Amino acid sequence: QISLKIRSSEIKKLRLINKCDPICKYCPYLTNKVCIKRKNGKTNETKKFDLKVLKILKIRVNKIKPLGFLIKLTNENSKVIHKLKKLCSQCEWTQKCLWYCKSEFKNQ
Repeated sequence: QISLKIRSSEIKKLRLINKCDPICKYCPYLTNKVCIKRKNGKTNETKKFDLKVLKILKIRVNKIKPLGFLIKLTNENSKVIHKLKKLCSQCEWTQKCLWYCKSEFKNQ
């Protein structure tokens, strides 16, 4: 549903956060709006991952950015694409990620 809203231009701006959001809604690790996934005995891997993405994008937590700006930043900036691909390649959700699955990024 979120990807449909983005593609339909229904969403104009996004608040960039580092906690569970509507994208996490169907994740089996989401319980009471909290990620309960554990990796090596540690929780909150999603928060750490989100912070790494925001660092690559050079955007602070809770900033609101125009959707067009974010699409351009993540699709046209070769340095950002390279860093995100490296980070995202470690993620178990790459098979379902709309950004990662785009064919033009797979070979960059």
